[in-house]
Amino acid sequence: MNRTFEPTFHKKTKMIFANCALDSTISKANEPAESAELNPPNWPASVHIIDSTKSDKEIQDELDGLQEQPTIITSDMTSNQDLIGTKQFVPTEHFSSKRKVIFFEPREEPYKVDVQVGYYVQVAGLGASAKDVKFADNGAEKKKGPYCPAYFNTKLEGLTTLDTFWRSAENYSNLTKDGQLWAVSQAAPIRRIHTVNDLNLNDKGAQSSGGHLANVQVDGALVFGSQQQFCSRSVTVGDSGAINLGAWSNVFVDTVAPEGCLKAPAAWNGAPFGENLSLETRANNWRAADWSTGSVDKDGASTTVNVPKTT
Repeated sequence: MNRTFEPTFHKKTKMIFANCALDSTISKANEPAESAELNPPNWPASVHIIDSTKSDKEIQDELDGLQEQPTIITSDMTSNQDLIGTKQFVPTEHFSSKRKVIFFEPREEPYKVDVQVGYYVQVAGLGASAKDVKFADNGAEKKKGPYCPAYFNTKLEGLTTLDTFWRSAENYSNLTKDGQLWAVSQAAPIRRIHTVNDLNLNDKGAQSSGGHLANVQVDGALVFGSQQQFCSRSVTVGDSGAINLGAWSNVFVDTVAPEGCLKAPAAWNGAPFGENLSLETRANNWRAADWSTGSVDKDGASTTVNVPKTT
């Protein structure tokens, strides 16, 4: 059996996932000491660590300075009356040379912020597991936590997610009422998250084309919607959840879900799921939620490389 190991960093109780957005080279654990990284690391300007002691208002102000901002759609941009006057994201960083990493420190209280994950952005919680960094609504005010929406395409004069590439999110829990929104198309993995409600892989039915999720626990419904060519590895759907399948080419590896949870879209017109749809159904199997990453030095200030256990 092939195993893929993803290097992680630990600083006290914080975990940092390696990503190509970092402007530094990560040394292997078995290299000589003289070639090791600085300890603690000398983080480049592209890395932004969110201070857990700040208020949500202060954090949101900081995030707003790092994120793409929505644009009001006008009649000059589209004839779609449903979109005119609404705020939508219009790609501005598609071929940018900027790289950003946004890390959230662990804390007891959930973060109540919106984190729009744009091009060349990685968002991750720094806890030893997904439960150490949480995102929730702010009372009656809905919040999304980390999310990727559909973008407004000026040529199509409508919404699409066919080019929402080059971003990632990992290692946190989403407690928001609307659940996790991750409408992407390829090169945009979402990993090691727990959403207590739905995980939506499409936005308002806008076209989308593929992606990867792994080590994910979904208590609600896993909604593919317009998605195609999506790979799910080590995903667990709760006993009361469902998997709402998308367009085509749904691939499941080491995924467990309740019996009878598969829901085919109406466009399939009763067609069979097909042999390529391989899903294991097993009651009360939560092994995909065990993201133990081994020992963590809670007292030391140094940073060490640690390899998480495979699931």
